[in-house]
Amino acid sequence: GPHVDGLVRLRGLPPAGTLAVVVEPLGDDYEITRQRNLDLGALGSMPIEITLHHRAPVTIHVEDEDGAPVASSHVRIVQCRDGEALAPDTLVIDRSTTVYNMHPRRKAGWPVAFAVDEGETDTNGDVTLRCVPNAPSVGILVTGSAHATRIVSDARLDPADPTVVTVGRASGVRGRLEPAGALARFSPNPEAPDKNRVSIAVRRPGEPITPRPGSRGKGYAIAADGSFTIPDLEPGRWEVVLYWMRATSARSSTGTVLEPPLGSVEVQSGETTSVSYDLTRFLPAIVRGVASLDGVPVTDALVTLEGERRSDDGTPQPERDLGGIRSNADGKFAIGGLLPGHYVVRAHTIDEAGNERTLWSEAFDVARGAEIDRVFHMR
Repeated sequence: GPHVDGLVRLRGLPPAGTLAVVVEPLGDDYEITRQRNLDLGALGSMPIEITLHHRAPVTIHVEDEDGAPVASSHVRIVQCRDGEALAPDTLVIDRSTTVYNMHPRRKAGWPVAFAVDEGETDTNGDVTLRCVPNAPSVGILVTGSAHATRIVSDARLDPADPTVVTVGRASGVRGRLEPAGALARFSPNPEAPDKNRVSIAVRRPGEPITPRPGSRGKGYAIAADGSFTIPDLEPGRWEVVLYWMRATSARSSTGTVLEPPLGSVEVQSGETTSVSYDLTRFLPAIVRGVASLDGVPVTDALVTLEGERRSDDGTPQPERDLGGIRSNADGKFAIGGLLPGHYVVRAHTIDEAGNERTLWSEAFDVARGAEIDRVFHMR
């Protein structure tokens, strides 16, 4: 509830247990006080005192390796949890997001931090932002199209002393995936593919994927024509891999790095390297079919696959409700993103009386990368 003269009374709390308190001041004069865990049983009727921290303007100056100011850089001041430091895999979320510990990445033990303030540098390379002066566990994230991303893990920001951040020259990879239209094969609905199903990721040889700085994603977007750009890479050798959010049911997906890598590339400082990769060996199977009952096409049915796919070591893995595609007026449908396995087609129909009916096909096998075109006789 709101406070009166700095005092707030919260009623109706349970007599025991652990709760968290968030103080979110109006305006920008004070920083949001994050969740502070409280043991209600130990507190009893004792008052709780929470100190607010005043925000002050600080200046951040961005320059290149030659000392020239860099304009139009996006600068974020990031507040990490006590004892943590801003890192490339830290997910930076908005300052107003108060449910800190409940964020899925935080619950999974991954680093999450808040963007305290953000803005663009002017023609002099300067930007003035607001934060708590000299606060601990504060970092700076500087991004831009004209330079490499720069992370300052431990920044002490003083209103009386501008902070200088030096950024390096942009280095990266620009490429294209062939054959054209291959990305649709990775989506459960290849006729209307989800562009976020597949992305490009990079890693150092023998190391995990390097996430995009300050982002929740592991990969870089691939355009409909198969082109992609990976900016902000440090010089050296990188492996380029395909990251697939593979559907395991109609409502869930799992992230998978497809091995082996698409290839490796040597990135030079200040240069963008061009590459081209063939996706053929990575393509999942696709089923293009016609659902037929007594020789009549099953139209406008919700078509799914259910069955058992095989992992790389031959272990059977059950999968349910893959696809969720509507058959057209001719009973045709297409379901992509399939791994090798043993499947059946299900068609869910509703008659004129509103009664639901589920039709089944005979079981069939799917090989790696297969393109299956057939009529499925339902029963």
